[in-house]
Amino acid sequence: MSLHLLLTDLRLVTVLVLLGASFGFVILTALMWAIRERAEALIPSVRVTRNIILPTATLLYLALFVAELPQTGVAIRFLESVFWVEVLWVVLMLTRAILISHRESSPWKARIPELFIDLVRFATIVVGSGMIIAGVWGKDFTGLLATLGVGSLVLGLALQDTLGNLMAGIALLFERPFQVGDWIRVADLEGQVSELNWRAVRMRTRDQDMVIVPNSILGKERIANFSRPTTLHATNLYVGFSYDDPPNKVKRILRQAALMSHGVRVDPSPVVRTKEYRDFYINYQVKIFLDDFASLPDIEEDFMTRVWYAARRNKLTIPYPIRSIYKTDVTPESAPQHGESIKKSIQAIPLFSSLSSEELASLAQDSVLLDFACGEKVVHQGDRGDSLYIIRQGEAAVSVTDSQGKGHEVARLRSGDFFGEMALLTGEPRSATVSATEDMQIVVVYKEALRAIMEHRPELARTLAKIMRDRQSALSHAPESNATASPTNAAAFNEEQTLSLAMRIKRFLAI
Repeated sequence: MSLHLLLTDLRLVTVLVLLGASFGFVILTALMWAIRERAEALIPSVRVTRNIILPTATLLYLALFVAELPQTGVAIRFLESVFWVEVLWVVLMLTRAILISHRESSPWKARIPELFIDLVRFATIVVGSGMIIAGVWGKDFTGLLATLGVGSLVLGLALQDTLGNLMAGIALLFERPFQVGDWIRVADLEGQVSELNWRAVRMRTRDQDMVIVPNSILGKERIANFSRPTTLHATNLYVGFSYDDPPNKVKRILRQAALMSHGVRVDPSPVVRTKEYRDFYINYQVKIFLDDFASLPDIEEDFMTRVWYAARRNKLTIPYPIRSIYKTDVTPESAPQHGESIKKSIQAIPLFSSLSSEELASLAQDSVLLDFACGEKVVHQGDRGDSLYIIRQGEAAVSVTDSQGKGHEVARLRSGDFFGEMALLTGEPRSATVSATEDMQIVVVYKEALRAIMEHRPELARTLAKIMRDRQSALSHAPESNATASPTNAAAFNEEQTLSLAMRIKRFLAI
């Protein structure tokens, strides 16, 4: 009877244990469905608990309390070890899920390096394994730790440099002075970071060479990051000009050249300073601001090229590093060639067809030749002016900016073409922007040169006005708009336009 009751109790306990395990299985399954949307990263841990740990725990309980196997037996210890290893596995999974999930939206998680997480997991495995060995199998864990300590000391001495790189790498990963893609300078090395790992940092230089810098060196050197905290970077360029050039004029020209260079920011604006007086030149510092540090050499090259053309146009001198004396023998035949060349360019313009040979020579004498590089703007739409431009060599594009601020190319100008006649005669703002599409040489006729001629011939204003009116009429002629107008009214209207334009020319030239 007692045996029968005992068997009945064992069956009852077994059934209860199995029911409890089934109930736990259902609870864990429901938990998985509940966290599927809000904590998806925890699902693998719950699944392992349901499918592996729960059956192992049930089996261990049945072996201990139903079958009443001795706790010191090998089978029980083995089963208990398996159970705690599974628990350690879930703990590691939970740790990684908590620290890694949603790193992009969590600032504190984003600052935890992957290497540190792996080291924590490794330390957890070592400590957890030691506790299982000591708690389940009854081994002396302190002795094992002492053995590991001595071995670690020997290994540490042998791998001193490697461990130094590892520790420095951990510090860099926590401090995060730079990231992949940043441009940095370490000592005299400059490049873009392409990879960070536990031992070294890989950098790609401007020459497209791969350089590997050990972390231990990075931990000792000063690091300059050109990409953080923002991509805005300032650089200083230096240009020397002659002592004969007024500093304020030089600084104005340098600032204009900087603003015209591709990649230079308008805000903050370039800063130009008179830096120092050297043996044979004045040194000027130009601070420019840019967003793309990778394009710095191209920006510097573009700026230096524009400085040469700007200096040439404005008759500024970039001195040679040594004193040079040039002796030029000018023959009577070669001396006037430059003036004759300008005179021929002016003479070919219909606007000046009524001028005498002496007047053309006077106009050419006060005109200048300017060089423009490809991409430079000769005039800007909306700017006021008092000069006319004649293209001797090269090509230019004419563009107009609409009300939305978008530019549209409307014409191309080539050798022999001219523009800016209304600015020369009346001072009207520039109606379009003219940009060089290749290197150009331009003759510039200024207001003062024309005024000197018209002071002796005031009637020339009406002649120039008639030529201008005829040119404008030919350019904007629309037959359909004049179909209903009588010839008499049209002639009267044109004559009135001519007189009005002549008066404007005289007022502008103060004649």
